[in-house]
Amino acid sequence: MDKTVKFVSKYLVCGCCGLGFRTWKEYKDQDQDKGYGICGECQLISAERDKAEMDRAISLVSNGLKIKKNKDNFDNRPRAEQEIIVFDLIEKGYLIWKIGK
Repeated sequence: MDKTVKFVSKYLVCGCCGLGFRTWKEYKDQDQDKGYGICGECQLISAERDKAEMDRAISLVSNGLKIKKNKDNFDNRPRAEQEIIVFDLIEKGYLIWKIGK
């Protein structure tokens, strides 16, 4: 008995730009209404915007550290750890993350 699953593309409307697109094999559903998703181009734009916002937040934290030892400690951490610190500061209310422009 063949148990392979065949990929079937579906047609969705992008919830960002409004254009129609077909899903691709690696496409992961986003939290959208039925029949809607996020097209590849908008996913790329969103990822770039998110990275730029995180870069600004990391810079803000780094520049806010006045004790050199603390600043050096933060600056020399891997980016993933810096992001965890930023999200922790947001969760605790020390930083505000605004959605939108």
